[in-house]
Amino acid sequence: MRYRFGVPLGLMAVAGFVLLLSCGVPAGGGGGGGTACTAEGEACTENADCCAGLEREEGVCATPGGEGEGEGEGEGEGEGEGEGEGETEAQFVGSTRCGDCHPAILAEFLNNGHSYKLNKVVDGQMPEYPFTSLEGVLERVTDDDADDDELEDPAAGTDNTLGTPGGWDDISYVIGGFGWKARVIDADGYIVTGSNVQYNFETDELVAYHNNEVDKVYNCGNCHTTGWRAYTSEEGDDRNLNRQDDLPGMAGTFFEGGVHCEACHGAGSLHAASPSADNITKVAGPRTTEDYMADDQAYTKPMACADCHVRDSEKDYPSYAGGPGRIAASGGLIKHHEQYEEMIGVNPDDTDAGPTGPHAPLACTSCHNPHSTTRYMAISDDDPGMDTACTACHSEEEHAITSGGMTDLNCTDCHMPLLAKSAVAHDAVGTGPATGDIMSHIFRIDLAATDQFTEDGAFAYPWITSTFACKTCHNGENAIDFTTEALAGMSIHNH
Repeated sequence: MRYRFGVPLGLMAVAGFVLLLSCGVPAGGGGGGGTACTAEGEACTENADCCAGLEREEGVCATPGGEGEGEGEGEGEGEGEGEGEGETEAQFVGSTRCGDCHPAILAEFLNNGHSYKLNKVVDGQMPEYPFTSLEGVLERVTDDDADDDELEDPAAGTDNTLGTPGGWDDISYVIGGFGWKARVIDADGYIVTGSNVQYNFETDELVAYHNNEVDKVYNCGNCHTTGWRAYTSEEGDDRNLNRQDDLPGMAGTFFEGGVHCEACHGAGSLHAASPSADNITKVAGPRTTEDYMADDQAYTKPMACADCHVRDSEKDYPSYAGGPGRIAASGGLIKHHEQYEEMIGVNPDDTDAGPTGPHAPLACTSCHNPHSTTRYMAISDDDPGMDTACTACHSEEEHAITSGGMTDLNCTDCHMPLLAKSAVAHDAVGTGPATGDIMSHIFRIDLAATDQFTEDGAFAYPWITSTFACKTCHNGENAIDFTTEALAGMSIHNH
């Protein structure tokens, strides 16, 4: 069984064990490499647990109860929160602190797109990425200064009040930049909008983003940062009246830009001070509306994949009441970052029926190593981000393809077509459909179904029709053309 990304199955190792690692590994037991010491002042640079009951500070053992390991990496609310004695509520310490005990995991994670969801521009320097570059991109950000069907163009230059950025000194943050696209945030914290402002890596082009909209606020922090707290703008709600870096365009505050260790595992100060499986979350469950409505707005609580890889059921300020989990769509493709809703498979015509997807009972980590890259796993030296083959659950004999020239295909070629769009849509070929740049996570194919989307195009159905499963190839140009009626009666697998 081969992967679409060209990674041999022999290299695929189930990596769920990395989620179970903690600093509490005895010296010489695989995570430490140092010699256990018990006396204050003895060196211990590899393993927090080698101090045998003492804390480790700056590479040596120290008596617990000092001022902690430093101030962490906080850019906002959590800055300066250390690991002091008597702490009863965990606080953020920053991903670098996590790396003191988990260096290999952190090194892999820094090649993963999660940590680059929001990147601060420091001292006017362009952010750097492991596999991509924004060199020369900012100089190409422009606006056509033309009206469109909905809005008049507000002024010369890009549509934010500060106008077209002249250099990186005019940019406070970059949104993305790791895999598919990048947008920039101006010095007031507003997303730069206009006709040529979003950079798409696949095509090396700049395209429109909210063209002619003035001063678009940044309110994506719940899933782009670690420790997001929304600015509480509703009357009488004074839980958070701060904005990140005091920028008016920031609709909240956060501890660390990007989705880092503590976004998924929860604030780690207690765990860093005294490593134990009992004071850190290994695999989080989704946050609740009650979590967000609390005074701390779920500030230090861990998040699950299902909190962010959704749209219809996303919980946003002020109500934090998500929808039933339908698969949102636009322009004939599924919108990006809703893999969880694709997987659970809620039918938009019958939401009361709940999840119908065949993989709904699975966790994302059933197939993915969340610390590693999937986007670049073919060229990365890290463990693969997709580390479990379909045949780990589905018998190769039972699911073998029996139809002629299709015997060399991968499962993902048909069951995970490019049905979703993050940055780029590809034109239809022959009688086939237009496709996106994100693989679908619906999995179930229904050759008898004729509709992929609801009549208004707002939602996708929780199945893949023959249009996307078959006619991306069988379109008369890439392969022999088949009508949807002919495909409806075909049998592809042994079963």
